[in-house]
Amino acid sequence: MQKKAVVISGPSGVGKSTVCGRLLKLPGSCGIKFERSVSATTRKMRRNEKEGVDYYFIAEKKFGGWLKQRRFLEHADIAGARYGTLKSELKRISDYGSVPLLTLDPQGVLQLKRKKVDAVYIFLLPPRKSALKERLQKRSTETAVEMEKRIKLAESEMEYKSIYDYRVVNNDIDKAVAKILEIALRETKY
Repeated sequence: MQKKAVVISGPSGVGKSTVCGRLLKLPGSCGIKFERSVSATTRKMRRNEKEGVDYYFIAEKKFGGWLKQRRFLEHADIAGARYGTLKSELKRISDYGSVPLLTLDPQGVLQLKRKKVDAVYIFLLPPRKSALKERLQKRSTETAVEMEKRIKLAESEMEYKSIYDYRVVNNDIDKAVAKILEIALRETKY
């Protein structure tokens, strides 16, 4: 039986990767074992990212082929690159007895909801709007033009917060992780 997925979403710079990283490191004794669903993307690999760990970095042509083969559960174009969740990832994770952990943007969440994918949808919020800009600038992974696109995208993504099952403020990383764990334990019991 496929496990109910936990989907973490929120605007760029809110700390999705950090929160998910902490969830993945939780000991088995906490009552749940998460495994990250690795998405495919056409964007360039950033420093410190690893193929097959952070993303499957693929060419545009290959991505298009996989779309035609209907290998994606959801896909989106974001800031000039394509991203997609492979159906095979959720099956692989569930087959190992773990709970799939996905990090998606609102476009992806809407697609999963339309397809009635069994998941709990959690939107991560910043403590204040200005915190997003500060976090994006601190990351230093984008050019000034890319940064401006990310900031505008983050602002528009905030408008989708009402479509999620839960909203968690990431003001304190430990508290945000604890709240998400509490939600996941409650929602993924069988």
